[in-house]
Amino acid sequence: VRTEGTRNLVAAAHRAGASRFITQSISFICKPVAHGLTDETSDLYLDAPEAIRPLAHAVAELEQRTLQAEGLEGVVLRYGWFYGPGTNFDPADAIPRAIKKGRMPIVGAGNGTYSFIHVRHAAAATMKALTGATPGIYNIVDDAPARLREWLSVAAELLGAPPPSAMDETLARQKLGDMLVYIFNEQSGASNQKAKTALAWQPSIPSWRLGFKDLYAPA
Repeated sequence: VRTEGTRNLVAAAHRAGASRFITQSISFICKPVAHGLTDETSDLYLDAPEAIRPLAHAVAELEQRTLQAEGLEGVVLRYGWFYGPGTNFDPADAIPRAIKKGRMPIVGAGNGTYSFIHVRHAAAATMKALTGATPGIYNIVDDAPARLREWLSVAAELLGAPPPSAMDETLARQKLGDMLVYIFNEQSGASNQKAKTALAWQPSIPSWRLGFKDLYAPA
């Protein structure tokens, strides 16, 4: 999808006479940083463990083909973790179901930092990018990056689920694999400062805390 698909879409854009080409990337495949957040200049995790590396290289190709497409204004939107209706965080979908069943553990210290974005606000940022974005890369995330141990505990409480269990990182690598250990305990959050400044965009729900409270409120 990200490699051959992007090549095909660039070719289609040329045939259609388009002047701008926007692609969906992800903010959470940058090389983890020891402190703070990644931004649009941060390196992708190209030297990641084997299980993660193909995703990082596919994202790198997608972004490169977008930004280097001849005759097109290339815009890369690095979205955060989508939540809201129709996503994996939808109350009826996979992640809340796993939380309710006690099947989503805090791996290691639970240091994986999530930058969330409600799908409605992602759509609003995309509309801004259609006409108002200088070619380049933009992180589309909310204002409140959160570690797994923080947001998972909040979500469990809102869902009336048991508190998350703990899983040792070594055991998690055996049972869940390197990709989930990276997501749960290693990924870095992302800064949205560039998008807020350059696109004049601001998520109207600035924090996942407010968004989750609304999403998981009892009917």
